[in-house]
Amino acid sequence: MAHSKVPNNTMDAIRHQLQLAEVPTHTGQRFIPDHNLAEIVTKDVVRVVLNSPSFQRRFYMQNALVECVVEQGRKIMSILLMMQAEDAIIGFYERDKLLDSKLPLGLDVLNAVFKNDASLAQQFFKMQWMFLAPILSKDRWHYDFEDHTILPIIDSMQVTKGGFGIISKVTSKSDLNLTLKATVIRKVIRDPKDKQGDDAREEERILHSLRELRHPNIIEILCSFNHETTHNLLFPVADGDLEALLCGSLPRDPHFKHDYAILREMHGLASAIGAMHEFTIAQYNVTMVGCHYDLKPKNILIMGKRFLLADFGLSQLESPVSGGVGTDSPKYRGFYYPPQCLGQGARTDGLDQTHVAREGDAWSFGCILAVVVTFIEHGPPGVEDFQQQREVEIELANGKFTTCTFHANGKLNPAVTDWLGKAPPSRLLDAVEIRRMVQGLLQIDPPSRLRIDILSQQLFIVAHRALFQHLDLGLQQLLAHPNSRQSPQGWARLATEAKRLQIWGQTAGLKDSMLARECIWALGCDGGHHNEMLPQLQQDVSGTFAELEDEVVFLTSSLMRGLQPTYARLRMLNDRLWGYLPTSCSAAMGTVLEGVMLDGSLEPEASTAELDSISQAFHEDGSTAYRTIGRLAQFKGFVRRAASDDTAAVQAQPGSSLDVVVSASYVTGLAEDVCGNHALANYAAPNAVAAPVTKADEASGNAISSWGNPQPTTPGFSGAVQ
Repeated sequence: MAHSKVPNNTMDAIRHQLQLAEVPTHTGQRFIPDHNLAEIVTKDVVRVVLNSPSFQRRFYMQNALVECVVEQGRKIMSILLMMQAEDAIIGFYERDKLLDSKLPLGLDVLNAVFKNDASLAQQFFKMQWMFLAPILSKDRWHYDFEDHTILPIIDSMQVTKGGFGIISKVTSKSDLNLTLKATVIRKVIRDPKDKQGDDAREEERILHSLRELRHPNIIEILCSFNHETTHNLLFPVADGDLEALLCGSLPRDPHFKHDYAILREMHGLASAIGAMHEFTIAQYNVTMVGCHYDLKPKNILIMGKRFLLADFGLSQLESPVSGGVGTDSPKYRGFYYPPQCLGQGARTDGLDQTHVAREGDAWSFGCILAVVVTFIEHGPPGVEDFQQQREVEIELANGKFTTCTFHANGKLNPAVTDWLGKAPPSRLLDAVEIRRMVQGLLQIDPPSRLRIDILSQQLFIVAHRALFQHLDLGLQQLLAHPNSRQSPQGWARLATEAKRLQIWGQTAGLKDSMLARECIWALGCDGGHHNEMLPQLQQDVSGTFAELEDEVVFLTSSLMRGLQPTYARLRMLNDRLWGYLPTSCSAAMGTVLEGVMLDGSLEPEASTAELDSISQAFHEDGSTAYRTIGRLAQFKGFVRRAASDDTAAVQAQPGSSLDVVVSASYVTGLAEDVCGNHALANYAAPNAVAAPVTKADEASGNAISSWGNPQPTTPGFSGAVQ
C-alpha cells in the first residue's frame, strides 16, 4: 500500500510528538492518555496530513474527513500516523469505522479496511491498545476489561499478600486521564480457589452496597474491575491501621492528640457496624442484614481524622428473606474472635443464627475497645503488657495451643476479668462507664451481649461529653485572654456564644456524668426499637463539634495575633447545635440565656459601661432573640444606675431604644416596658406584677423573645436561633 508523500520532516515531527506522549506502565507497556491527543492531533495537523498528494484525487472529501477525525477519530488517525499508513483513513471512513468509539476493532474488520494486508491489520490491532487505556472513575461501579487492555498504572509496590490476594500501593493516571497522578490501594484477587464465578465479586458487591450508606467511618471503594485472570478493587490510601497505632509503629497523629478524638472515632466505628448489621437504603427500598466477621485493629484503617471500617472479604450482606447471614464459627481468626467460634460457651441450638453472627461482631468490638482504652491510659507499652497478661492455653479437640484471646476454655480470660474490675485512676472522663460497656460486650453467652446500636449511643455520649468540656474550656480561655477585651462589643458576642454553648450542653446532657442516663441522645431507643433518625442526628452533631473545634483554634490564633474576630461563625455553629434539639428545648434554653443576662452571671462584675457595650453589640442585630439580649443588658444597666441613687434621675444612653429618664422607683415599670408579658419581667422585678401586653407592644416585637420560635435546620428537628 502506498503511503502519503507529506514532507518527512512534518510527518516525523508529528510521530515524534506522539512518541513523547507515551506513558510507561509498571509492567513495561506504554499508553497515550486521551488529553495528549487533543494537544497533538489538532485540526491544523489533520488538514496538513490530508493535504498530501495521495489525497488530491479525492480533494472533495477533505473537509468532511477533517471534521470527522477532529470530532471522533483522533485515536484512529494517531494509530495510522504511527504506522505510517495515514492514507488508509479513507478505508475507515468509507466503511463507517472512522469512530474512536468503535475501538477496539477485530482482525476481521481490519483485514477488510486494509484490503487483506494481514501485516497492517495485525499491526493496527496491537497498536490500538496503546490508545485505549481505561479511565478509572469512581462514578462507575465495575469494569470488565479485555485481556489486551493496558492498565494506566505507572508504579506499583506490594504492601502485603494474604490468603485471597495481593494488596499493592499503585500510582495511576487520575480520573479523566489527566496528567495528575493518583495513588491508590489495589487489592488483586488472583484465581481464588474457593471463590469462583460470581463469588469472586462478593466483596465488591458488599463494598458498593456500603458505599451507598455514605457513612464517614466505612472505607469507600473507588472502583473495581476484572482484567485477565484477576479481580481488582481500588481504595484510597490510608495513613495506617489501628493495630500500628496501638503498638506504637504508627506515631500518634496530632488529630488524635486529645483522647476524645479517639473515642469519637470509636463511636463512629460502632455506628458503622450498626449500619451494616441493619442495612437500609430508603431511596431504593432496600433492607438487608450484615455481619463483618473479621473485626480486629488490623482491619480498621486510619485516614486523617477518621477510623475506617475496612476489609470485607469475609463479610456477608444478605436479604432477611433469604435467611440473613449465617453462623460465624468458621470465620474468625486471631485474638479477637468470639468464644462460639471454638464452641466455647456457645449456646447455638435454638438460637437465631443471624443474631449469633452479629453478636460475634459485638464481642470482637468489645475486645478492640478494651485495647483502645488501654492505649489511651498507658500507651503502646500498656497494650503490649495487656496482651502478655492475656496469654493463656486453650484446649481443643486436636490438642492445646497458646493464644492471647479474651476468652479461655469457655470463660472470660482471667486477665480481662482483672482489667474490668480494677479500673485504675484514668485520664478518661468516663473510664468506669466505658469499662461497663466493654463488660456488656464481652459476655460469653451471645444473646446477653450489649447491642451495637445501644453501644453506639453510649459511646456518642462519652466521646462528645469529653469534647464538649474541651470546647467549653477553650471558650473560657478565650474570654480570659487580654486581647478579647480590646473590643467590648466583640467580647460581649464571645461571652454570649460561650454561654449559649454551656446551656446547650446542659440541655443535651453532656455536662453531667453518663450515670445520668436521661438525656436526649438516649431517647432514640424506645422499647428496644431504634430511632432511625438518631444516627444521622449524631453524625450531624459530631460534624458540628469538629467545626467548633477548628473555630476555637482559629479564634485563639486570631486573638494571639492581636486581631479582633467577629465571632459570626461561632454564632452560626451554635445556631446549628440549638437547631438539633426540639423546639421546646430551644425555647427553654432561650429563657435561661435571658435569665443569665438579667441576673448578671454572663459577666458578674460587669460595669454599667460594659453592660452598655453588650446592649450596643446587639442593638441593631437582625435576630429578635439577640436584640432581646441587648435590651436586657440595657435594662440591667438601668437597674444598677437606679440602685446607686434612689432619687437620682438616670438618663438612658443616647440613641438607645429606651431614651427615657428613670429612677429606682421606676424599675418595675421599666421591666414591663422591656420584657412585656415575658416571664422575665417578674424575674427582673420580683415584687412587680407584669402589666398586660398592649397591641403596640405586640406590633413592635418588644413583648417576647423569639428563642422559642426558631426555623428548623434539620428535618425532624427544630430549634435554631433566628
